[in-house]
Amino acid sequence: MIETPQSISDWSVKVFPTLTEDAQNIKLFEEVLEFFNAKTLEEKIKELADIYIVACILKYRFGSDLGFYVFRALFKNEMVGVYNAIDKKMAINRHRVWKWNGKTYHHKGKD
Repeated sequence: MIETPQSISDWSVKVFPTLTEDAQNIKLFEEVLEFFNAKTLEEKIKELADIYIVACILKYRFGSDLGFYVFRALFKNEMVGVYNAIDKKMAINRHRVWKWNGKTYHHKGKD
């Protein structure tokens, strides 16, 4: 499946029914930290995919200005490697079991 910002947002509504904009902002912060801690280009691309997913949800589900600006700042240029990583990551995300920890959603286990 080729993911779009809207398909990611629609998925989030089904999987994270109690998600709030504040919780998604926390998740964005977590993913940005993971990006900055990534050691290899491959890890950075995977983390950019996570940031893209989180920003799509902020922008398209919550109408968040922060999501919009992160989305535009990071993805104003075509980045095929990141887009491929997004599709792969969403395929994984769609099969994961997610749990609310009181602040945000996290998946159970490694994959």
